Amino acid sequence: MVAVILICIITIIFLGLVFINNRDKRKKIFDLLEQFRKVKSEYDLSFSHQEVLENHVIGLDEGKRKLLILRRTKPDKYDANVIDINHLRGCTQKTNYNRMDTGNIKRLKSEEHLEIILEFEFRDEADLVGLSFYDSAINYPDERLELKQKAKQWELILSNQIRN
Repeated sequence: MVAVILICIITIIFLGLVFINNRDKRKKIFDLLEQFRKVKSEYDLSFSHQEVLENHVIGLDEGKRKLLILRRTKPDKYDANVIDINHLRGCTQKTNYNRMDTGNIKRLKSEEHLEIILEFEFRDEADLVGLSFYDSAINYPDERLELKQKAKQWELILSNQIRN
């Protein structure tokens, strides 16, 4: 009887934590999209393609040939970049593998850090700008394939825009 009560209490606590986590996630996405709508209106953009990522939202206005990237930099801070497609030389999906040391002083182990980015190359600048679609430090492993496909789709869409 005590075991059943204990299991019920643990289940209720677990479900409560899941509910709180999901509520917080929905609020973060809502706030990100609200800020995205404000920037979209400020620049008078109309998107034919749009994508919501973990801490980013991107939108493409094909008519004006503009790409809006909105990044959440802190819980209530955002960084908006409007890229003129005419200034781009290329757009490529990249997969970066980095080794990172994790653990404590007694036992160090090395883990693979994986990041899938969309890299923008500008005509007049030597610097490359990257937009993260997947980061193993943030995203779940089962999201990797879906986000890789999304990055590939954006690479094709933007490459087509750059060529035209």
